[in-house]
Amino acid sequence: MTVVSTAAQSPAALHLQVAERAARTPTTVAMRAKKLGIWQQTSWAELDRERRLIAHGLADLGVGAGDRVAVLAGNRPEWVYAELGAMSLRARFVGVHPEAAGPALEQLLNEAAVRVLIAEDQEQVDKALGTGCPRLRWIVHLEARGVQEYSDPRLISYAALRERGSAHRAELPDHDSSAEDVVALAFPPGESVAVQLRGSDITTVLNALRAAIPGLGARDVVLPGLSLAEPAERAVTVWTCVATGAVLHFAESYDTLAADLAEAQPTVRLLPAAGWQRAHAGVESRMATASRFKRFCYGLTTSTAERIAAQRNRGPLARLRSTLGYLASGRAVRDKLGLRKTRAALWRIAIPGTALPPDIPPDADTAAFFLGLGVPITRIEAARTEAADPPENSDVPV
Repeated sequence: MTVVSTAAQSPAALHLQVAERAARTPTTVAMRAKKLGIWQQTSWAELDRERRLIAHGLADLGVGAGDRVAVLAGNRPEWVYAELGAMSLRARFVGVHPEAAGPALEQLLNEAAVRVLIAEDQEQVDKALGTGCPRLRWIVHLEARGVQEYSDPRLISYAALRERGSAHRAELPDHDSSAEDVVALAFPPGESVAVQLRGSDITTVLNALRAAIPGLGARDVVLPGLSLAEPAERAVTVWTCVATGAVLHFAESYDTLAADLAEAQPTVRLLPAAGWQRAHAGVESRMATASRFKRFCYGLTTSTAERIAAQRNRGPLARLRSTLGYLASGRAVRDKLGLRKTRAALWRIAIPGTALPPDIPPDADTAAFFLGLGVPITRIEAARTEAADPPENSDVPV
């Protein structure tokens, strides 16, 4: 476990860091998203242009400092544009899990006082339209299929939002948000009251990640496996990408996530304890029906894992056994799980609003298994300083 104080670094707000990277390395790849089986690249200059465009579009819809902008969608690049665009306006970003529906969704949208909701498709639009949220003025749909005939005046396409941003855009300065600005609201499962995330919370968790993962930067690859509604997942992927230059990847869909992880091979991974245990159980299940030779090779790997976990893997013979186990099946297992290049495997990051339980680590067998593969699973705890809520500010620079 790593515990880090907040005093290490206080970088500029995330949207300003994007602008700085766009000016310094405009053609460097910032993100890759899988579409129709092909990784589509986005440079820092393109990311910054889209961030500004969405910020201006939101401003044209009346979003200002302190207003709430929410996303109800699966993991996709528009999450990044929306969060950074909201930050550019000093608005507050709300990530909503795509499975949220019915009274729970209505309560969340009302509690957060969401003004603009960015919804993925017809299913999410229908759920939003079925809520009674008097402050919800606009619903931006990312996919037009199935909603073209809808007549609700609150509906607007993402393309139309971009057009509004283009028309609204002017030479306005970026605003360097205070570290104590509330930049996002999070709703842990089962909680009806929002947890506020400040700029200082983002700085704290990024400092903790840098301390726990030496050299975290442009050579690293991150890909969200959990919903980006989870603040800890945004910290490991979106915020880390912006703050360190790590390349952010998006899987094509949930159904292709395992294959896309194996292809992208992220260097930093976050899964709750139950997720790591499911991964371990899946490997064990497949090996139970594998050929005799594969089971023998896998046995070399698991016996090595047990010796490493028991700290008995010493001496030349043990090192030889470890090498044979890795070559026999350990390397293939890591590759299949998307862990071949992973140098930081996490089961929790302490951040306000996280749904990851603080006291439920992976079981001993799972921890030993991944340790034996050379992927120790750990957690990061970052100390948080207390501060009063900041006053609302009416300035709306982009």
